Amino acid sequence: MLAGTVTDVETGKILADAKVSLFDQNNKLIATTVSDKNGKYSFGKEYVKCDTSYRVRAEKKKLY
Repeated sequence: MLAGTVTDVETGKILADAKVSLFDQNNKLIATTVSDKNGKYSFGKEYVKCDTSYRVRAEKKKLY
C-alpha cells in the first residue's frame, strides 16, 4: 500500500477532496483517487508493488 496526506504546498493546510494520481516510472497513469476529509489517500496492493518507484501528484482547484 502507498498512502499519504495531501497538504497545500504554500500554507501546509490539509486538503480534502483533492484529486490524487499515481504514475509509474514512465509517467503512465495507473490510478486516481480523492483525498478524504482529513486529506488522507491510499493506493492498494492492486496498484503498488514492492521495490518499484512511483510518482504521486495531487491537485485541487483554488476556490476564492
